[in-house]
This record gives sequence, C-alpha cells and structure tokens, in this order.
Amino acid sequence: KNQPSSMMAARLIIFVLLSQLLIMISYAQQDKDYLKMIRRDPITKMKKWIICDTCKTAMKEANRRARGMREALKNKELTEEHYNNITKYMCQPYHDHGQWITTYDILKKKKKLSLVHHDGYGKCSHECETIAYACEDVRERYEEEIPEYLYAKM
Repeated sequence: KNQPSSMMAARLIIFVLLSQLLIMISYAQQDKDYLKMIRRDPITKMKKWIICDTCKTAMKEANRRARGMREALKNKELTEEHYNNITKYMCQPYHDHGQWITTYDILKKKKKLSLVHHDGYGKCSHECETIAYACEDVRERYEEEIPEYLYAKM
C-alpha cells in the first residue's frame, strides 16, 4: 500500500519527538538520582557536640556577609529584609550564602569535637551535612533575632 509522503513524514516526526521525549525523561531521572547520590545524611548524634562551634562560625559568616552587603549597597537604604535574605540560606551548603560550610571539617581533639577551617571549598558529605544540620537548628531557634542583630549593627 502506498502512503503519501506527507503522511510518512508526519509519522517520522512523531517518532522522533517521542524518542526525544523519552530521552529527556531518562536524563531528568538521572539528575534526580544524581542529587540523591551526592546528598548525604547528617550524623545527627554529633549535633550536640558541634552546635557551639557551628553557631559561632555561622554568626561570623553572617556578619562577614552583612558587612559585604553594606559596602556593596552603601548608597541604598537597607531594611531588615535584606538581612533576612542572608540568614535564610546561611545553613544550606549548596547555596551561595551557605557555601562556607564546605570549608569546614569536624575533627576530634582529645575528647572534644571541633570545626576546623580549610582553605577553599570542599565536597559536602556527612560532616558537611552535619554542620548544616546543626546550623539550621540554631538558625530556626533565632530566626528573628539574627537579622535584627545584623540590622542593628548598621
């Protein structure tokens, strides 16, 4: 049976489009799997041992970011909302504001756990996720106070 060439072309186009759709779905699933693969679970039992160091370090980082923002926007009137944006993401190692977390490791010194700073960013594994977990606990507890403090330091 002879089909008109336009009908054959339409079928070919549909076939190509469906093939591309299946390939895109496959890559999207691989991206999801990749994100699951690179994210690690925090070691939740360590939180109580590192929370003080984490809090001090996070506040230093928040202050540093706030100073940088004040300098960059010195001709603009800053509101508390500007500082909310700094603190909102400061405990997320995959965000610019939380990237500082990847520069720390947890080290056991005698019978104490401490955060140790390294130059440059590292990969975020269990230790990094543990620091982020402790940081997020502090951030949630003082969600209103931290931006107020940064704003007051203007």
